[in-house]
Amino acid sequence: MDIRWPLILSLALSDLRGGAKGLTTFITCLVLGIFAIAASGSAAKAFQTGLAGESRLLYGGDIRLSFAQRTLPAEAEAWLQARGQVTQMTVVRLMGESDAARRLVELVFIEDNYPLLGDISVDLPDGATDWRKALERKNNQWGALAFDRVFNELSTQAGDSLTLPQSGIMITGQATKLPDTLTSGFAFAPRLIVSAEAMPALGVLGAGFRYQTEYRVLLNDGATMDAFVEDFKAAWPDYATDVQTREQGVNGLSGVIGQLELFLGFIGLSALIAGGLGVSAAARGIVESRQKSIATLKSLGATGGEVQAVLAVQIGLMAVIAIIIGLVAGALTPLGILALYGDRLPFPANAAIFPEPLIYAALAGFVAAFAFAAMPLGAGRVTPPSSLFRAGQGATPARERGGALALFVLLLIIGALASDVPQMAFVLGLGAAVSFFIFWGLGKLVQMAARALRPRVGGFAGQAVAGLAGLGSLAPRSAPALGLGAALLFALVQIQSNLISQIRDIAPQNVPSMVLFQVPLDKVEAVDRAVAESAPGLSAEDYRRTPMISARLISRNGARLNPDDMEDNRWFLEDGLDVTYAATPREPERLVEGEWWPADYTGALLVSLEIEVAQEAGIGVGDILTFDILGRQVDARVINLRSVDWGGFGGNFAVMFSPGTLEAANPNSIVLMRLSPAQDDLVAAAVARIDPGITIFRVREALDAAARIFGQLTVAIRVIALVALFSGIAACFAALTAGMRARIYEGAIQRALGADQGQLVAATSLEIALTALVAVIAGGLIGLFAAWYLVVQVFEATWVVAWAELLTVLGITGVLGAIAGTVMAWIATSRSPHSILTAGELR
Repeated sequence: MDIRWPLILSLALSDLRGGAKGLTTFITCLVLGIFAIAASGSAAKAFQTGLAGESRLLYGGDIRLSFAQRTLPAEAEAWLQARGQVTQMTVVRLMGESDAARRLVELVFIEDNYPLLGDISVDLPDGATDWRKALERKNNQWGALAFDRVFNELSTQAGDSLTLPQSGIMITGQATKLPDTLTSGFAFAPRLIVSAEAMPALGVLGAGFRYQTEYRVLLNDGATMDAFVEDFKAAWPDYATDVQTREQGVNGLSGVIGQLELFLGFIGLSALIAGGLGVSAAARGIVESRQKSIATLKSLGATGGEVQAVLAVQIGLMAVIAIIIGLVAGALTPLGILALYGDRLPFPANAAIFPEPLIYAALAGFVAAFAFAAMPLGAGRVTPPSSLFRAGQGATPARERGGALALFVLLLIIGALASDVPQMAFVLGLGAAVSFFIFWGLGKLVQMAARALRPRVGGFAGQAVAGLAGLGSLAPRSAPALGLGAALLFALVQIQSNLISQIRDIAPQNVPSMVLFQVPLDKVEAVDRAVAESAPGLSAEDYRRTPMISARLISRNGARLNPDDMEDNRWFLEDGLDVTYAATPREPERLVEGEWWPADYTGALLVSLEIEVAQEAGIGVGDILTFDILGRQVDARVINLRSVDWGGFGGNFAVMFSPGTLEAANPNSIVLMRLSPAQDDLVAAAVARIDPGITIFRVREALDAAARIFGQLTVAIRVIALVALFSGIAACFAALTAGMRARIYEGAIQRALGADQGQLVAATSLEIALTALVAVIAGGLIGLFAAWYLVVQVFEATWVVAWAELLTVLGITGVLGAIAGTVMAWIATSRSPHSILTAGELR
């Protein structure tokens, strides 16, 4: 028999106008999931389009060339200038001293034509705007624009002087932002902008300082980046180690945003799944609240299909309302982010409405609504009128069960297709689905355990156990949603806590707290004595000194090595490779292949390599390598491969030469120390008195700065995770609401038989609190396992349990569960038993 759709639509709308229990809960649960998906997708698109639209500005041009301890020859610079606009930057790290403090600073020397695109954002005294004049030389001092860390860490202000090892500069204003800072890397030291004309006067290139040279190229019209790179490498092979296009530089940032989008999308999908139980419970409540309407329709000849169609239209209309609300909120998220954070954002964002993530969120929300409502609708379809008049729904038929499963798979496919990494997105979504059913099974186990305990427990605790054991048990209904939300939150909190702990707590135990660079050979003994006097009792395990020199690996067995052939260890073939020499191997390094040279070896130059970089470069024992060391090409035979603990204390070098050759270069040394915070300033002051040119890097301060930045970057992830948890809470509320009808009737009978209202309230509160605690504990365990796997197996970091956060979430969950139970139980028992039992129905 054909379904009469005009009549169906009329009945559905008429019924909705009359209102029904569960409508608000249904819409709320669905809105949270849709919002999480739309918001995460819209925010990612805002960042992606912002990067794409400003990639040239963010990169400072089209091409970037970077070299350590050297510059391009004049002929190569002329070659660049013939193909576009060129500007050169030189970055030097050295010690700067104010009247209040002495710190490592980073000087960025720029030419007059910098930047090629955009402008430097500044804050100059007296409302001035011409920052180029602020860099000019006045009163025998060159001007410098300082970033905020200079003012904070050296206690300076505009007009103050900063003493450098061989000269000084005057701070003439504040630089707030460079147009290409985003692609220039993180500055561990306070940074200042100085004119390139000041370099000879400041003596930063002729005093043994370590420096980095960068060239930015804005290509002429019609030129292509790939053709430029190919031609440059052919024309200047000795300088082809680090040439990067704008697309390569910005793609790295796009990859970070893509991973963030994948992760946030997974959390959003999890929020939708967590809220799905609320959708299912609300749909069940809607069907129950319409029992008399359904009975009447079937008595008048309506078929089960027509009854189901009326309910399905209502579900669809409510889903549309939820989708509209969720999409509007999600679409406005990028605008809200820009309004709240603006220039403080780590990436440029495009303030616009992005249809693609909204379409995905709408499809996912609509499919999820029917996936979770399918079984309640099926139960209403097959229940005969006689059963409806006696209350209670029929069992869900196989057709609706199969349909729900098919829609759930479709939901996962939609999530996969909306991602740039569909396989990973599908696996993550499947993991969330599997976790959902694990929690459902856990709820069933709790119900079975309660049935076994019911005869052994009395009082209000016995009533709580009986509630968990009964057919209307909240455990199978509430545990999946709340447990999944808790698992996500636990995992994220533990991962964040562990990674920050690696930076703030564990790393200081394994890495030096202070590093001295550029210690001249004739000053090493004086430095040793000064450190021993300033930090008495410092053991040999906490003090390491080793010679260090900059080199560049050119070829293997006469064949030039190409950095583009290496993915994980490209740095090994680029400029600025730090090397050393030693007579004996360092602890805890161990030989993997080959043998070590004798301690008194003085023959032809030999070299030891770290095994992983050697294997990726295709280098083996016996190969002849050619290095560029201080402008001279030197051959060395590979005698062994060794393992290096990169996270351990000490000078860890990928390349270590045999003694007897490099000593002739009188290399500077690097000193690594593990000091207490109180010893840092004492040692720094003592070293400064020996030689102001020795660079002092305070690792502890850099680690604190990195921890702060990492904590800021994880805020967005935790916010979306909280949305997932709220979805679980809303779903639990839906489950509680759906179960209240039966509880009201049961409570009325118990009170008519003499039960105390307070006892009933206490029993229901305990039941709900126990359900919440079991779900959250299980979610915590699953979240802990997921976090442990990522931290230990993927990040290869040390695992630390954040007990404070763990216990806080558990305690809050138990308290909220008890409060929710008390409120719901009080509502359920507030009406008199007589009015409920004589009403003939539950209103």
